[in-house]
Amino acid sequence: MTTASVAYTMGYSSSGNFCRAFQMLTGLKPSSGATVQGRLAVTTSFAKELLQAEQLKKWDRLGPLFVRAA
Repeated sequence: MTTASVAYTMGYSSSGNFCRAFQMLTGLKPSSGATVQGRLAVTTSFAKELLQAEQLKKWDRLGPLFVRAA
């Protein structure tokens, strides 16, 4: 997806606004969100910046859902 289509999908008025918000939240450029490491960083930033203590406790209980099996 293009940055503009992601911005529109997420409800931003422009791709520039989305890019600024993304970079402020994660410290990364939006294009890095397309990598596995970038998605992990985005998820971690989201949890760290936007979730409160009670929500983080519930998030922690989801741990078994994210275990990778060989």
